[in-house]
Amino acid sequence: MSNQNENEELPGMLALAKGVQEGAWPHTMDAQVWARNWLEITKDKPEVATDEGAMIGWFANAIMAGYDNAMLRSNT
Repeated sequence: MSNQNENEELPGMLALAKGVQEGAWPHTMDAQVWARNWLEITKDKPEVATDEGAMIGWFANAIMAGYDNAMLRSNT
């Protein structure tokens, strides 16, 4: 098996696991990181803050970051 080049994308769940382990955005469970990114988005697109679909997507991603982290930890 060959070594993955750092610049190559990892496939599916392997990329997810690596992101969770590194606490990389959006896989972090750090609420401050989520809040800072939200402020950046709403600064550029203030209408997003009143779009229910955008809010559902935002919170669903935050929830899944926690779930993915918990699942990764339970499998180690």
